[in-house]
Amino acid sequence: MNKNIDFVIVSYKSFAMADLLIRSIHKYTSPYDYHIYLVDNSDECDLFEKYKGDKFTYLKGDNTVPQKRFPSQISSAHSHGLQQGIENGSADYICLLDVDTCFLNEWTEYVIPRLDEHLFVSHRWEESRQIARPMFLVTKREYCSKYKIDLSDAYQDSGGIFTKRSIEHNLSYEILINSYNEKRYQKIHAIDPGRKIIGSGEQAFVQVPTDSSYELVPFFWHYGRGTVLGMDEKWYELLGEYLK
Repeated sequence: MNKNIDFVIVSYKSFAMADLLIRSIHKYTSPYDYHIYLVDNSDECDLFEKYKGDKFTYLKGDNTVPQKRFPSQISSAHSHGLQQGIENGSADYICLLDVDTCFLNEWTEYVIPRLDEHLFVSHRWEESRQIARPMFLVTKREYCSKYKIDLSDAYQDSGGIFTKRSIEHNLSYEILINSYNEKRYQKIHAIDPGRKIIGSGEQAFVQVPTDSSYELVPFFWHYGRGTVLGMDEKWYELLGEYLK
């Protein structure tokens, strides 16, 4: 297989979170080749020295990008950082990730082929703004060029431009089964079932075929509060144990 994926992550004083996410990418991205572009909007370059190599590129971001006005609700610096990572890559596929996320299982064989029929695949829908979100969002690079997708155009919120382009061009997209949009799935979280320890977090699932039907397999976890409201230290403990 010669297909490859560019992972794009924007970090702001979030090395410990990024460290877990990068570990999970290394563990669960197969059989695709991949490259990680980490855009740092703070100043943690020295901390990421251990990752530099064939699969990792550190990019200095800009946290001074002016905030867009309503209806955009995002950090414009984050959105510009995502675009910066995209423009530095060249892989067939692009996977956008929030820094407070983690892969839980192999996923590429169940998700990537869906892009032959869809503009993008995301793990969650945000009803209040009517957009899919890019805590996990994967697309083809050729689509970004063909449909002029620029993440710095912060439609509604980070990543909203994908939903906007899908509407404008009458293109389909897919939202995976997840415990943000369907709360009943919180009880089968792979990390902190029922959210009894942390009280936050959402999980996405892939449908893996079985002899009779399919089973839901967890593949992705999003802490859900990021760096804005602070992190529960148990989050690092649970994820670190899971990734051993």
